[in-house]
Amino acid sequence: MDISTLQKPDTSTLRLHAQHEESFLSVLNFAEDARALADMLIRLQETQAHLVIRINQSLAEREVLGKQYADLQTVLDTKRGELKFGDVMAMS
Repeated sequence: MDISTLQKPDTSTLRLHAQHEESFLSVLNFAEDARALADMLIRLQETQAHLVIRINQSLAEREVLGKQYADLQTVLDTKRGELKFGDVMAMS
C-alpha cells in the first residue's frame, strides 16, 4: 500500500454524498413549503367565506337602516312641516 493514497482521500464520493443530501434537503424544504402554502390557502379560503358572510349581513343591515331612515324622514316631513331629520339631530 502506498502512503500517498492514505494521505489523499477520494473526495468524489464525498461530493456525491453532499449533493445527494443537498437535493434531499431541497425536496424536504419544498415539501414543507407546499404544506405551509396549502395551510395558508385553507385559512385564506375560510377567511374569505367568513368575510362574504359579514359583507352580506352588513349589506342587509344597511338596507334595513336605509328604509328606517327613509320612513323616519317621511314621518318628520309630514308631521312637522319644515322640520327635517337634520334639524332633529341638531336638537339632540
